[in-house]
Amino acid sequence: MGPERPARMIGRACAQAASLTLLACLLQWAVMPQGARFAPFLLLLPAIGFAALWRGRSVALVVLAGSVVSALFWLPAAGEPAAIASRDRLAVLVFVLLGAALAETGTRLRRAVQRAMATEDRLLRALADVDADKAVAAQLEQVRSALGQQVQDLQRLHELSSRLPEIATMEEQVRLILLALAEFHGARRGLLCLFDPAGKALVPVAGLGFSDRAMSQVSELSCTIAARGAVRERRHRLVVEDTELDPRFAGHRALAREEGFRAVHATPLLSQAGDVLGVIAVYFDVARAPTERERTLADICARKAAVFVERARTEAQLRESQIRFRVALEASAVPFAVLMPVRADDGRIVEFTWSYLNGAAAEAMQRPASALVGRAVADWPGEGAQSGAVAQLRAVVELGTSREFEMQAGADGNDGWFHCIASPMRDSVALWFAEITERKKNELKLLQADRRKDEFLATLAHELRNPLAPIRQAAFLSCAPGASETQKRWSHEVIDRQVRHMGMLLDDLLDVSRITRGALSLRRKCIALSTTIRAGVETALPLIETRHQQLSVDLPDEEIWLDADPLRLAQVVANLLTNAAKYSNLDGRICVKAERCGNEVVITVSDEGIGIAPECLPHLFTMFTQLSTGDRQAGGGLGIGLALTRGLVNLHGGSIEVHSAGKGLGSAFTVRLPRGSATREPESVPAGEPRRATTGRSILIADDNRDAAESLAALLQLEGHEVIVAFDGEEALAACQRARPDICLLDLGMPRRSGNEVAHAIRQMSASYQPVLIAVTGWGQERDKSEALGAGFDHHVTKPVDPQLMIRLAESGTLQQEHSGRLT
Repeated sequence: MGPERPARMIGRACAQAASLTLLACLLQWAVMPQGARFAPFLLLLPAIGFAALWRGRSVALVVLAGSVVSALFWLPAAGEPAAIASRDRLAVLVFVLLGAALAETGTRLRRAVQRAMATEDRLLRALADVDADKAVAAQLEQVRSALGQQVQDLQRLHELSSRLPEIATMEEQVRLILLALAEFHGARRGLLCLFDPAGKALVPVAGLGFSDRAMSQVSELSCTIAARGAVRERRHRLVVEDTELDPRFAGHRALAREEGFRAVHATPLLSQAGDVLGVIAVYFDVARAPTERERTLADICARKAAVFVERARTEAQLRESQIRFRVALEASAVPFAVLMPVRADDGRIVEFTWSYLNGAAAEAMQRPASALVGRAVADWPGEGAQSGAVAQLRAVVELGTSREFEMQAGADGNDGWFHCIASPMRDSVALWFAEITERKKNELKLLQADRRKDEFLATLAHELRNPLAPIRQAAFLSCAPGASETQKRWSHEVIDRQVRHMGMLLDDLLDVSRITRGALSLRRKCIALSTTIRAGVETALPLIETRHQQLSVDLPDEEIWLDADPLRLAQVVANLLTNAAKYSNLDGRICVKAERCGNEVVITVSDEGIGIAPECLPHLFTMFTQLSTGDRQAGGGLGIGLALTRGLVNLHGGSIEVHSAGKGLGSAFTVRLPRGSATREPESVPAGEPRRATTGRSILIADDNRDAAESLAALLQLEGHEVIVAFDGEEALAACQRARPDICLLDLGMPRRSGNEVAHAIRQMSASYQPVLIAVTGWGQERDKSEALGAGFDHHVTKPVDPQLMIRLAESGTLQQEHSGRLT
């Protein structure tokens, strides 16, 4: 006890004493008559005695002191409070002695009462302790009995838990649990039912104490009570204390009487997710409710049964899933495999082994799955598998992330590429892979084609720059003040020749594009082979003469007729002769020979040039391919001539092949063409000079390139035509509306309005005014031609335009369809 508590007790006692003294004085003052000198002692003495009995000596003495002070106030004579007579002093003394004696007596009496009360309390406590000992003994006996029962229950549960894992089937496991629960309840009957997969009906799995005849009826009873009652809906136990009184048994009391049970205790089997799997129930012979112990044991048994039921169902689902998974994998066309890591003593992954392969994987590996399972991945042929694959698979296991990679491997000595996707799968790796060897080959071809394309673009730039140099120099010479007429005429010939050369380059490109897209059509007719070969020789002869090479043409005496396109066949001969001239030495010999072999025509172009290496022969007719000559005296071109030649020959239904003994030994190209149904000489068309215009025509030329428009206008004006020039679409449409020209030459790519838009507007102007519309453009694709004709053009001409074509056009106003670079 701290020092503050006694102080609080003393203060409380003083306060109580002061209160008691004040109360006594107030009563004394209220009843005291005037002049009664000894009246102050009448009521104060009882107050002292009461204080002693109530709070003890200390409080009584305080009350005594307060009474003395109060008495002294009343003893003096009237008007002299300080004067106290001797007899008053004696009265005060007597009062003090009596008060002290009264305080002591009251204190002793108080102590005696307290001792008596303490003795009585000890006696009562002793009697209570005797009763408590009896109660404790009874409680100990109850606890001992309960503990013994719990020990027996625990032993039974332990025995049950030990036996359950040894039982193979779920049905036997739940039957053992039901038997244990019936023993815990002291019941002879029990039933365990599970819901079917649909969750609509209870199916009996284990029964105890019921005959086979009664099992179905009891199962129906359990379904009625449990499935539609608290067990299914609220997931709580169901207790029926008396089947004779419970309204739920109104229709089943006869069954209960027949089977001899009066009460039911049913507990739901709950899965980990809280779903009701079924119900386990025991049936009592007498009407009663289950005890708390029986409820607890029922919950334990229900949990055990639910665990084994859920485990059995999970295992069944897993087996079914594995079967479906294996069937799906085996039926899948995608190769799939499972790899197991092989670890060293320090835990590092050093290798992977094949654990499973489906049929597609074994087929891709070109080995049976049995020959690979258990073997190391490093045994997979190919060096890429031993290094890259193991590293990628190791990262999948260590990082726990999927990896996608490609690897090169071999199967039976043949190199191949595989695209792999590896994913972690527990302690193994799931591997999907597919052979991509063909794709890799195609990618390589694309890379080579891309490289050839780059080389082609560089070569194209070179080939287009080559004509520009002489054109610019010739133009400068033609404009020089001191140039003679001969020099000017020569410069004009150079410009014309180089422009034609550039046009031929562009025509070759367009022809290859048309052949590739299947858009090039032949204009077959019955032609003389000799005439066509001479036309091809005429085209290539300038290059041959420039290189001072000797050309010999060997044609049969009897004319050979065949069904072919004369222009395209002449182009084939010209391409082969040009190719022979470029890759032959100066002063070399070139030979063209034609002959008939059965129903075929054979054309051979041979030379004594640089020859062809055997490794180059398979790629000779590939687009953008050029031979490396070792020097710069030969070569050149775009690398499309032979590809174009093969395409034209194939369109005729023929074939082309090349033979060369090697580098420096020349080459020979042989073309074989079917003669077709040509059996007679074709009708000849007399050639003559173009007719001169007798009447000038009104012609509109619209082109945003001023030089092109004005130069063409000057050329047509020299021929006597009236020419109007416009430099954009709006100006061209206004000029057409104003002047109503006979012929309109419109560029397609003009500003403000395109050529197609102008043509469409002209066609909408008037039904009576329909001039000849000709598209003049650098766009020569089939789509461009179709759009132009759809917009209202009569013809489509690709640049550069032949001036003679424009002159003939001005004379007649309409022309038949011709080759690219001319009217189409």
